[in-house]
Amino acid sequence: MENASANVHIPPITKATPEVETSPESKNQRPWLADDAVIRLTDDINRFAFPHRSRPREINYLHKDGQIWQLIANNTRAYDPANNYRSYPENWQQAFAELQMRVQGNQQTGSAQSDAALLWSFWNSYSADELVDDLVIRCGLESAVEIALLALQLRYKPVKGAVTTIIPPNHKAESLPSWHQRLCHHLSLASEDEWQRCVDKVLAAIPTLSPARQPFAALLLPECPDIANAMALRYADQNVPAMTWLSMMVSDDVALAIQEKYGFPPLYNDFRKYLATLLANNGMRGVSRILLKLPVDYPVKYTDLFTHIHANAEDLVKWLWKTNHPDAIQILILGVNGKKKHLEYLSKACQKHPAAAIAAYATLLAIHENNEWRKALVKLITATPELVCEVIPWVNAKAAGILSECRPLPVAEECEYATVDMLPELLVAPPWVINKKKNVIPVFDLPVLPIPAVTDITPGITELISHTDISRFSEIAQYQASQQTLFTDLPLIEKESWETSFIPFTPEQQILWQLGFNEWLHCENDLHEKKYIPQSAVDALLRFDFSALKAEFAKYHNNANKSWNLSALCYLPGQQAISFLNQIIIEERYSGEKEILAVFGSTAIPAFMTCLQRDHQRLWIFTLFIGASELALPMAQRLQKKIAYKDVMPIS
Repeated sequence: MENASANVHIPPITKATPEVETSPESKNQRPWLADDAVIRLTDDINRFAFPHRSRPREINYLHKDGQIWQLIANNTRAYDPANNYRSYPENWQQAFAELQMRVQGNQQTGSAQSDAALLWSFWNSYSADELVDDLVIRCGLESAVEIALLALQLRYKPVKGAVTTIIPPNHKAESLPSWHQRLCHHLSLASEDEWQRCVDKVLAAIPTLSPARQPFAALLLPECPDIANAMALRYADQNVPAMTWLSMMVSDDVALAIQEKYGFPPLYNDFRKYLATLLANNGMRGVSRILLKLPVDYPVKYTDLFTHIHANAEDLVKWLWKTNHPDAIQILILGVNGKKKHLEYLSKACQKHPAAAIAAYATLLAIHENNEWRKALVKLITATPELVCEVIPWVNAKAAGILSECRPLPVAEECEYATVDMLPELLVAPPWVINKKKNVIPVFDLPVLPIPAVTDITPGITELISHTDISRFSEIAQYQASQQTLFTDLPLIEKESWETSFIPFTPEQQILWQLGFNEWLHCENDLHEKKYIPQSAVDALLRFDFSALKAEFAKYHNNANKSWNLSALCYLPGQQAISFLNQIIIEERYSGEKEILAVFGSTAIPAFMTCLQRDHQRLWIFTLFIGASELALPMAQRLQKKIAYKDVMPIS
């Protein structure tokens, strides 16, 4: 383990540092917000931002007694030692051996180091939050923090290989552990005394960690930017890519300048949270940090940042368009990618904050010439020429020169014009502009004709759209439309190569397997076997008792959220299939909604309309093959939006 940071000086922390201090309004003479102003936190920003003690939000515990350990016990192979622990660090071999014994014996309690080995193995796990809740409830928050700090000593490995505590400082920046944000959430809700004790533990542990892992420890305390500032300054002369994570916390200008040499951290799915955290913790300074990473001459220089910005642009523009500052509007300008919604937000921002918009366009044009930007600037100045004089003192010299060029020439004060008494009556009050009595607009209140819904979609069309061959399902559904019993003429299921033993299914069990009773149990040597389908589920199917079958489905999957396969309902008699379909889409999770029209025909239209309300964007293409009066309103609304989009004249 490297101790290169043993001499890092961390100033004493006594209380959480305020997020942003706003300069008094009297000191800000600019026609927009001060550079260090606080941005009003919306519920949306607060929901995505990393937890903070100044922004406490309720935590919904995922912990269910013994459930996480049942999950771990069912996956014992994940904790098998590599090379009988010989490749493990000597001071960790006993901890991993203890962990394996605990997993095999389903023993929840153990040493802190074995808990750390377990938490380390959940570095990139969807169940990490549940494990953190379990540790906090079982061991207490302080012990959970100690366990997390111990886990940071081990280098993460996505596949089986050597486990080591040697993490070189120049090691590439790693993704944030999946359990990190959940632990921060618990810390943000701790009492002041308990939180202070946790702070002391983090400060004591930082010197024992590799420089590549120290930022993760600092991020546990977002209320203490002094820790991040000191850490950034300590490694200013070294190449430690992991220090890029400190950009979420640093508040010192020198430390912030040091961060500019690093790119964005590997955020993956956390980019929206990163943006929200910058805005919540740093206000306008956070906006400016985002802007620093944007290439002004896009698309000449395309960066990975734009991939993230465009993927999360909907949230970012929604958060920034009400912010009265040139930096915020510059981000809106640079982030626009031709999308209607983004253009609308930019147009709203320019109308709401014209002075900041003028400064934003002028500043960008001073860096990179863009014809569209210049047109937008001229349009803004023409609409509000009086703002140019207010903006010029607060932009750089080149931007000020551009504003002077675009400013309209003053109109001569003296000009000749005719007064009203000099004009003929025809020009003073032309008859075509005199207000006439408006005719009453007729209201069309026609009754809706009870026309049955129809569809002409075919399995072939569905296959082109969803890339799924459902011709066999469609044929069976047509046959079953007039039947009263299950369709049991099914081919036998063959044994898979990964099955340990093969037990033939009855036709009824095959139908249940296709409906969603299809779990595999893990056995030794990477083999599996089908989970037994109980006779009670078969009986419920034969009775066509959906309530009973639903209960059996939940019991079979241990109440996990599993999906029903809607296409497999074709094996039921037509009437019962549609009845099951209508109940599943209202109450349950499901798959195969794209195929139900081609499988069941017009009888599935009501169910499809319900699915359409849930997933409008993905299923809309199928409405082209439906004739239904229920679609009249949504189709008219969609057409109206397209017409409105053509009429929109955004400033860009």
